[in-house]
Amino acid sequence: MRDSIDYFSEEHGMDRANALAYLSAATDYEVSQVVDKTKGIHALIRKDDFKEVFKEAEEGGELPKTSTNYLNLLLLGLALAVAGKILLSLQMKRDS
Repeated sequence: MRDSIDYFSEEHGMDRANALAYLSAATDYEVSQVVDKTKGIHALIRKDDFKEVFKEAEEGGELPKTSTNYLNLLLLGLALAVAGKILLSLQMKRDS
């Protein structure tokens, strides 16, 4: 519940008291997993309550900065593949 209140407060500018009141009345929480004392709990919130927020999101805006690491990860994968090939070649030479 604290994370949900923080979300509404920080992302949508809702004061914490109103966020708590809204979440208490209009949110369904579901336990999605319980593994090794780790709990996964999801809040289900009606989109209709935030039409303006989602309308702005659908109209576009700044893209998230999630794709900037793609090239770095690709190069890292390539470097690991080359290193693996070199190590395999060295192992095969040593065994023969």
